[in-house]
Amino acid sequence: NGRTPYTSWHAIKANGTPVRWASIASGGEDGRIRSQAISIKKWGQPLYLSFHHEPENDTGLCGTAGDFLAAWGRVRHIFGAVGVTNVTWIATLMASTYAGNNGGADSWLPSSYDLLGVDGYNRWPCISGQGWRTFAEIFAPAHKVAVRRGHGLFIGEFGTVEQNACGHSSGNPRAKANWFQDAAATIKTWPQVKAACYSHTEAGNFRYWVDTTDSSLAAFRAVSLKPYFRG
Repeated sequence: NGRTPYTSWHAIKANGTPVRWASIASGGEDGRIRSQAISIKKWGQPLYLSFHHEPENDTGLCGTAGDFLAAWGRVRHIFGAVGVTNVTWIATLMASTYAGNNGGADSWLPSSYDLLGVDGYNRWPCISGQGWRTFAEIFAPAHKVAVRRGHGLFIGEFGTVEQNACGHSSGNPRAKANWFQDAAATIKTWPQVKAACYSHTEAGNFRYWVDTTDSSLAAFRAVSLKPYFRG
């Protein structure tokens, strides 16, 4: 349908068993990696691919930042040896990591990638203490790193709840609609942003659906139909 898929390949087996990044780096999964690389090459269509997006969230399962970087390098080496040319590589971290958490972005970003990836959400009032955060406030640290490193920015996940979410009775009923409009305005001032994928979903108590209200749906539809965002 003329769309380019974005896929994250996690070091976790189908039965939930994690694969240690150190094992990947030492060649323990070369056969599986090579098989997937050959399949993607034969498929021949463009693909955005992130090896284990948000790795800093899985250190307890898969290893250290150094282990992740070594595993990333191994995967890239095998894809290169196979001759895969239809993949755009996205190094995707959490927005909080670009703001200095988890050792900071420089601890997790590999030496070779095509686009800088980031995921972030506005979860207040479902999470107290954070406060209502705009799109610009969430992603400004990642944007700053993208500018400093001279890379395009790929926003792989973003979303917001309503101001009256999670049982809160107060809040601006148009806050989510305004959030969408402000996000669009921010993206148009950041030429580094090459793609932005909204998380139209529900995760636990967080209802990110674009249609939680009529006004939020109308705002999202209006933004999506702007020529700037039509590819």
